[in-house]
Amino acid sequence: MPTFQFGKTAIEYTLQQVKGKEDISIVVEWMEGVTVVAPDHLVQEEINRVLRKKATWILDKWNSLNKIKRPPAPLEFVSVEKLPYLGRYYRIKVKQNQDIDKVKVLFHQGKFHIETPTSADDIEHVPMIREALKSWYIQRAQVKAEERVKRYAQRLGLLLECTSLT
Repeated sequence: MPTFQFGKTAIEYTLQQVKGKEDISIVVEWMEGVTVVAPDHLVQEEINRVLRKKATWILDKWNSLNKIKRPPAPLEFVSVEKLPYLGRYYRIKVKQNQDIDKVKVLFHQGKFHIETPTSADDIEHVPMIREALKSWYIQRAQVKAEERVKRYAQRLGLLLECTSLT
């Protein structure tokens, strides 16, 4: 990967030389970095001259893009990971159980206990756990919301005809 020096800062970039192109394009992207697309007949000195001219813009753009947080890595649902619940993060404990045919989720003593069937391999268990957790979160959200609706209805002196959100 070519590098261009601007002051004390080294700017790495990907160079694509395209036949028939007449001008130089500089693209600064969050995940991909800096890409320079130039005509195939241009020598490196000419490319460096344009990069020197645009270096301040490249650095400004790069610095503003670096303020964006990277997306978190997708969960693998192993026992060292943590999941959010009611404003805090709790560890998960995953174990296999030969007596079940679908994933079970239980929250007990500040931990998520997740049981997976032994028939599922590591690749299959991730989507199975994700779906089971989604259902568990929805079910718990309904219970918590219903509790709050009842509490505030009572405080406000309202009579509820239906207390279920489903």
